[in-house]
Amino acid sequence: MAHQEPKGPDVYQENFEPTSYLDYYKMNQDPIGDEVLHFLLKHYNATFKPGGLEGKLLVDIGSGSTIYQFLSACESSQEIIATDYTDKNLQELEKWLKKMPGLFDWSPVVKYVCELEGNRTGSLLLWEPGRQAENGREWREWSA
Repeated sequence: MAHQEPKGPDVYQENFEPTSYLDYYKMNQDPIGDEVLHFLLKHYNATFKPGGLEGKLLVDIGSGSTIYQFLSACESSQEIIATDYTDKNLQELEKWLKKMPGLFDWSPVVKYVCELEGNRTGSLLLWEPGRQAENGREWREWSA
């Protein structure tokens, strides 16, 4: 039987490589990519700043292999759930959550968000996986 190329949703599930995506779009590598990321981070910061959007639960549908969309929301949401279609993207998120070998270096993005929030060092602890924040919240794995 001849090899069949994946079709439909299987193409993305089988062929998308989150590590290649993250490496290609990482911060401080491309001025246009940085401009887009800065735009997004500024708007997330404005959305979730004190007095902004807050709640008990934030569900991110289609998180991909990225965490930047959660960084400003962690102070205003008691629980954040990340979802994605591909197993590889979820595995990449799990690497970050559990500090597994080969995890992507998010520190330039985290530092930028801290600068937006006016806290250049203290907030870094909040986003370090496995560390409990001063407000009692912590990053943890969620499963259905």
